[in-house]
Amino acid sequence: MVTTSDDVSTATREKTPTDSKRKQHMNKFGERLKSLRESKKLALAEACRLLSIPQSRLHELERGVRIPTPGQVERLEKFYQVDPGLLAALMQ
Repeated sequence: MVTTSDDVSTATREKTPTDSKRKQHMNKFGERLKSLRESKKLALAEACRLLSIPQSRLHELERGVRIPTPGQVERLEKFYQVDPGLLAALMQ
């Protein structure tokens, strides 16, 4: 069987169920994170300044395109004064 470039590009675009679930969890995490920031009436730049993180990082987390480290999750939970594990549970 000969593989064409179309076959390869189609195969690379297909998502596995794990990828799909991870994306759903990331979206939930990001939506909750943005909701917490907005409920505190903080602009993105202000939250980043208070958290001492780059604005691009928080923006990526809120959009669900970056996976946070456990340390980042813990720090965000403390900053937003939510129960420990609340944000971490959204990642599972």
